Amino acid sequence: MINKLRKISLDYLGVSTSVFCAFHCAAIPVLFSVGLINTAHLSHNHTFDITVVLLGMFIAGFSLFKDFKMHKSILPLCLASIGFLLLGVAVLSHHLPVVVNIIGGLLVASAHLWNIKLHTSAKSIA
Repeated sequence: MINKLRKISLDYLGVSTSVFCAFHCAAIPVLFSVGLINTAHLSHNHTFDITVVLLGMFIAGFSLFKDFKMHKSILPLCLASIGFLLLGVAVLSHHLPVVVNIIGGLLVASAHLWNIKLHTSAKSIA
């Protein structure tokens, strides 16, 4: 029971981190454009962005690879890989539209949600 709770909690942490990332990427330009933040604030803190992406990669790597051994579905790994590729390119290039970051974050969140579904159904079959 505790292991199941930890597993589900790790995926929910991954979903939360990914949605936070997507929200952060969407909100910063809006807050900047209406003057609520300026360049001296968190508007272009690339260290923060890279840290969040690396944290998400660590959580996804641990959670998705562990469950892949059980359910054998490559879809969550593919969704997360594409999402992190988009996030990595967007964070490092600084010139892509914000929508690329948002799509990347939502793909990673979708990977975790799909993993939860697969994990739950594989456990109920076993």
